[in-house]
Amino acid sequence: LGVLELFHGAEPEIVLMDIRLADDELSMPIAAVMTARRPSVAIVFVASPDGLCMLDVESGVVPCALLIKPLREQEMRSVLQIARRRSEDLRIAEARDFELVEARRRVSVALSELSRLRREDALTGVGNRHALDEALERECGRVRRIGGSLALIMIELDWFARYNECHGRSAGDDCLRLIAAVLSPFAARSTDT
Repeated sequence: LGVLELFHGAEPEIVLMDIRLADDELSMPIAAVMTARRPSVAIVFVASPDGLCMLDVESGVVPCALLIKPLREQEMRSVLQIARRRSEDLRIAEARDFELVEARRRVSVALSELSRLRREDALTGVGNRHALDEALERECGRVRRIGGSLALIMIELDWFARYNECHGRSAGDDCLRLIAAVLSPFAARSTDT
């Protein structure tokens, strides 16, 4: 675990790992932790021709390239260039994935808010006709499935149009808000609308 602490805070783009050394009990877990912590790390395995049989495909570490010993400068430059591009592509993909997840979260929040607004009266904050229709459909279905009864209470405000005309629209709005505030506590169950 002390070796793993060497990488604490490090943000390598490329890790060269000798397969012969990777056969010990510590190297593969380090590479696995590094790629789990930062998936854009490009792992390049280095092996001698006889060391290929030591490759542990069940380690969870997927190399982006393989270098065979003896290492040649031009071959190593090419592989490192490919690994660097792979690391950059992975980093861009990580950023896009994060942006996509965040955009989906914002869309989900917006859809929830739109759904709530669709069922809620803007003036009083209580359920509107859409909420009533949905609740009636849901509760009638429940009564059909499990039996029982269903009660519906409707309230009509007598002479409300005249009140609005006499006292003005603003006073009428205040009156509706007050009535909604008084009646709302009596519709406290999730099935009440």
